[in-house]
Amino acid sequence: MGNKQARGYRTKVVAYEQDTLSQIPDPADGHRLFFRTFGVRGQQDLEESETLRGVRGRAEPDLGNKNVAGPMVGEVDAANIGLLLKHLFGEVSTTGAGPYEHEFTVNQEGFEKSLLLEKDHGSVISGSGRVERYLGCRVSTAEFNLPRNGYPTINWDFLGAAHTLNETPLDTDPTDTGFTPFTAFRAGLQMNDQPLANITELRATLSNDLDDDQYVVGGEGERVDIPEGWFLVSGQITARFTSADLLQKAIDGDTVRIVASLSRGDGSGSAGNEFFELDLEKLRFQRNSPEIDGPRGVQITLDFQGFQDGSALAKAVLKNQVESY
Repeated sequence: MGNKQARGYRTKVVAYEQDTLSQIPDPADGHRLFFRTFGVRGQQDLEESETLRGVRGRAEPDLGNKNVAGPMVGEVDAANIGLLLKHLFGEVSTTGAGPYEHEFTVNQEGFEKSLLLEKDHGSVISGSGRVERYLGCRVSTAEFNLPRNGYPTINWDFLGAAHTLNETPLDTDPTDTGFTPFTAFRAGLQMNDQPLANITELRATLSNDLDDDQYVVGGEGERVDIPEGWFLVSGQITARFTSADLLQKAIDGDTVRIVASLSRGDGSGSAGNEFFELDLEKLRFQRNSPEIDGPRGVQITLDFQGFQDGSALAKAVLKNQVESY
């Protein structure tokens, strides 16, 4: 047979926290990430001259700005997502002596740390290129999807500064919290502290509103910074149309709070009893009447926007056996 091909199931992705954009952390303490798909890539366009030279062909192109960006789709799990939640919100407060409760809240002053994401293709790729490093990565957005069945997911979207090819990983024994996913079977939804029934899907997107145009003259085509802007909360809720209550809230411009929770066992945080909660503290629905698209059951879909009132905006909670993130 010919040369062996890299396999997705053999690929390992490890995250390292960086205090300074694009610098290798020292010491390099890795945190293994688990994922369905990993689409973060290093890209670089070619710039073409428009000068007319008396021939039909263009002049030789040259390199343009570098772009490090892309998504990672994963399932909501009991421990592994904690590091990325920290880099999404910017603040984490941990209490307890085992089990532990981690509360992730929005850093109002901005979050300076970034991530080095390392993709190891395995020994089937030899020499430089076995390991790809994406430096200076920040969490741009995270889209939470709570379905009525199966595994809730998070689509993480990253924006980074630099991309390098390397022979070996920085940390050959990274921290591995294991992977214990939640399912929608034990999901809970509340609105204004009351159970929210008849929901078929909840999507919530949290965004750091990152500036992707931080290139400078003489910067060798790399982003020199990735500053954050607004912390934006938006999403969509779909429900069986059994009453006009949700539509009336949209018409009236009511402020609502939606809390989605996932648990195993009793949700106390001990082994087999982990807990996750996403708290969207201040929301308003957009008016949208239900459509009739056939003879069967009618559904209503309402988009929502989050806003900040005092300190309330959005937060997340994890209860597990991880001591700190």
